[in-house]
Amino acid sequence: PVARFNISLSRDTRDDIFNATRGTFLSNSFDFAPPGIGSSVKYIRNYTQYLKFREVKPNVVWASAYRFGLARGLGGSGVDPGDQFFAGGATSLRAFSQDNSSLRSGNALFITNQELRFPLAWRFSGVGFFDIGNVYGRVGTANLFRQRYSPGVGVRVDTGFILLRLDMGHNLWPRTGEDRRRISFGIGHAF
Repeated sequence: PVARFNISLSRDTRDDIFNATRGTFLSNSFDFAPPGIGSSVKYIRNYTQYLKFREVKPNVVWASAYRFGLARGLGGSGVDPGDQFFAGGATSLRAFSQDNSSLRSGNALFITNQELRFPLAWRFSGVGFFDIGNVYGRVGTANLFRQRYSPGVGVRVDTGFILLRLDMGHNLWPRTGEDRRRISFGIGHAF
């Protein structure tokens, strides 16, 4: 069993939560599983994300996302595997398979996503993106100079009801067993 305390804070100034053109979103979640409250694992964990949207020209939006997480076991205990961090997939590092950029999971995470969103024709729009990040096994092994890179392009279709997303990410330096390109489909923007 995992028993923990959680404090979450958020601030949202986006003009539209589904298709923002300006504003920011900031959230922070802090978990504490201390000894003495019935938890089989004891740890602290913090996850912060910051999203920023700004219109650089009419109908052209620069969207940025920054995500940072740290977790550490207490008193010789590890972090619950379900509370470790993952990277890779359609909403983080798009050139990599879901939750697998270089490690399966880890206790430290850094991801930044940059997107330029622009209209194409009718209900179609395009996106150029560059994702950078990694997940690290332990907090002490986190190295912001050791990142995975995922540039790519995408198409969005606004059906009037939902936004459909198709992205193709390119793995600049694939490792053994990794694909050079990955196509992902989703509903709504990646962030």
